[in-house]
Amino acid sequence: MVCISIPGAPAPLPLEVGLLLLVNKDPKVPQVIELLDWQDQPCLWQKKTRNMVCINIPGDPAPLPLEVGLLLLVNKDPKVPQVIELLDWQDQPDQYIMVLECPPPCEDLFDYVERCAGTLNEDVARLVMWQATYSAYMCCGVFHRDIKLDNLLINPKTLEVKLIDFGCGDLMRGNWLGHLLEYVLLIKCVV
Repeated sequence: MVCISIPGAPAPLPLEVGLLLLVNKDPKVPQVIELLDWQDQPCLWQKKTRNMVCINIPGDPAPLPLEVGLLLLVNKDPKVPQVIELLDWQDQPDQYIMVLECPPPCEDLFDYVERCAGTLNEDVARLVMWQATYSAYMCCGVFHRDIKLDNLLINPKTLEVKLIDFGCGDLMRGNWLGHLLEYVLLIKCVV
């Protein structure tokens, strides 16, 4: 049985009960919650801070936590398969919970490269870099700002890559299209 520790609980609780207590406003009132349907998916808990950045997204009445807002923007249709999907999220008084896609089997690119003795052959490296570049390019209006091996998931069987962790990202402002074109031209020159 998978258990989870909940602040204030005397002992770890079964995952289903723990998630229920975490997302309820009042833990004494049992409710059926959508997050229980996602118990096989990874949940990311983020504590809210006084200086937490929030953004306004068209169609949402209230400002959203930055990472949630950016993921909602990049997950709009047409969806990009190289970007992790936000399946659901819950807003709580002191934290927010994100339920993210977890494509099996996957590992971060850092671990994958380590398993490959620290190097990738040129064809694999080219495919990985194309997908990483394409995912950044297709996030129009959203600047990831933290693309690195740890923030790319790879399926070792299919070599499909997904960009994750938009927590350092931001909305592109000003002449973002010009900067993006410069970035793409720089990548073409390097490759």
